Amino acid sequence: MTNNEKIGQYTIEAAIHAGSSRRGIVARDGKIHIYTNRKPIKGEANADAAALISEYLNVPKKAVSILKGERSKNKVFLVDRLKRADRTHNRSGGRDGS
Repeated sequence: MTNNEKIGQYTIEAAIHAGSSRRGIVARDGKIHIYTNRKPIKGEANADAAALISEYLNVPKKAVSILKGERSKNKVFLVDRLKRADRTHNRSGGRDGS
């Protein structure tokens, strides 16, 4: 995971294991492996991998996107940590920008 503190964004390089019998994130041999039971059809495995990252980091799903490797097993995800503040603010009943 790399950090760009100026804009609150992180990148995560991971190997995606689509169609797996299990679902989760594992760090092994210095690499991140994301296991999803979704098939790599119509972006289903990518969406589930992004959802797993958002759950693990406790950020909204919209804060996680694929930066590189849309059609590859090896991907780079972009995590926008600034969007976490938006979610916290919304939970308190406030509005964005107020």
